[in-house]
Amino acid sequence: EQMELRGPKPCIVSYGSVIDAFAKIGNSEKAEASLHYMRSIGLVPDALIYNSLINACAKAGHASKAEMWLHEMESCGFVPDQKTYNSLISACAKCSATERAEHWLHRMQTRGYVPDAVTFGTLMHAFAKVGNITKVEGWLDQMLRQNIAPNLVCFNTLLHACAQRSDHARALRWWESFADLGFKPNKISYNCIIDAYAKDGNREMAEEWL
Repeated sequence: EQMELRGPKPCIVSYGSVIDAFAKIGNSEKAEASLHYMRSIGLVPDALIYNSLINACAKAGHASKAEMWLHEMESCGFVPDQKTYNSLISACAKCSATERAEHWLHRMQTRGYVPDAVTFGTLMHAFAKVGNITKVEGWLDQMLRQNIAPNLVCFNTLLHACAQRSDHARALRWWESFADLGFKPNKISYNCIIDAYAKDGNREMAEEWL
């Protein structure tokens, strides 16, 4: 608004920066409002702006809106890239829509993009939220088979999935496996083991890991 009052009219780059700023803090409503205003003064969004909108919806956990913006993006002739698909997978993961997350992964692959550490980490997080340890382990296995190195976030995600199911024995097996890979557990890692024992009613072991 200040630019419009005091200087030249804002251009697509200016609005792109504003929308991206809202996207980074997950304010999808403000990002969308900026897009609608931009259109009202005759500016047409580009692929970067659509990616920012999808990212804003992803951070807010609005999977349906993220998918809506993707469809509009494609209808305008823009081609989604890896960032677009990772954002869509993240949006679905946040609302525990695991099947939709996998759908977008498969779509991403059919378009020629190779999943990266962010993609696999997001999918692992989605299934960890619903306590599906088998799927979390499956995605970790695919990650390793594609020679993509897991990080500590992946390690903690797997421990969290075990904790969700009170499976402390499984959590400890993975703890040892990741230790062999040179990972140093952090506070989150320890809390997952404590949580696994606590959920199983084993207060003594939970306290031992404090």
